[in-house]
Amino acid sequence: FVLIAHSLPQEAAIQARSGIGFLKSTGVRLCAALATSAAVAWILQPGPGLSQETGHALPATSLALTPFLLQWASDTARLCVKIFVIIVGVMVLIELLKAWRLADRCAGVLAPLLKVMGLDRRAGLLWLTGALFGLGYGGAVIVEQAQELNLTPDEVEKLQLSIGIHHAGIEDPLVFMPFVVSPVYVWLPRLAAAVAVVYLV
Repeated sequence: FVLIAHSLPQEAAIQARSGIGFLKSTGVRLCAALATSAAVAWILQPGPGLSQETGHALPATSLALTPFLLQWASDTARLCVKIFVIIVGVMVLIELLKAWRLADRCAGVLAPLLKVMGLDRRAGLLWLTGALFGLGYGGAVIVEQAQELNLTPDEVEKLQLSIGIHHAGIEDPLVFMPFVVSPVYVWLPRLAAAVAVVYLV
């Protein structure tokens, strides 16, 4: 559920700037999260002998405000630098691909996959950006390129719904991997939900 429906206010605001309403993207992601987690729960049953109780004590945490604020400021500054580097790097890469006339080749390589997913082949680089880097990091790139490619409103909506459900395919699974039984449940349910929503649209 959380893999699909996380950071909703932030990511829906980014998507609203590039062609899909805030409430629509949020509502679709919540419905997709509910349906997908229900389907996975039906397929994935607890193994025999597993107990609900772990018996582990929670680690002690400091409640001092000043160290907490200093740590928060440090973590936020590092995150801002990371986001800046990723966004600039992705934008430079896309511009280099266009300058070297490789963007069309990349779109051609992705075309069969995009066709199966019900998306326009011109949206290949945008889908790849969102699918790999996420909406938070790739949002600026998606906003700019969606306007440049002159995609129809319907195509932009389908793209946004697809990457709204299936995005950050590298970072998110790595965060959740320790908590799941198999990597299959980290990647496939989201991808299946994204394809299903596009076809429903």
